[in-house]
Amino acid sequence: MVFDAKFVTYKGTYKEIKTEKLNVPTSDGIRGILSNHMPIMLPLIPGVIETLENKKICHYVISNGIMYFEDNNAIITCHHIVDVEDIQVAYFEERKQAILDKIATLDNEEDKQVYKNELAFIDEAIKIKEN
Repeated sequence: MVFDAKFVTYKGTYKEIKTEKLNVPTSDGIRGILSNHMPIMLPLIPGVIETLENKKICHYVISNGIMYFEDNNAIITCHHIVDVEDIQVAYFEERKQAILDKIATLDNEEDKQVYKNELAFIDEAIKIKEN
């Protein structure tokens, strides 16, 4: 059985899909969601979400976020998300260097943490694409 999943970022809806499973990265490890799962809310860490869409396994790299599941509807809210098929390593490496340069100019640890979260997302994207 399939259920609906919606990926949302600060820019709005990234993608809406129908999937048979949803594996999400949490601080406790990968958590699997299938159709008719009990309602659940999970904090997400930077990592890879795996779905099964039209009998095809798909992967999405995300930043920190939240997943809420109820009544066969999943909503994944995160700051950044990208389909692994769309990752361009050269772009992410350039972005990584720009962020490292920016962090070097900051004094406030809270501001640095925002950029470090983006670095974790970028590192995941590069790692998954290179494997």
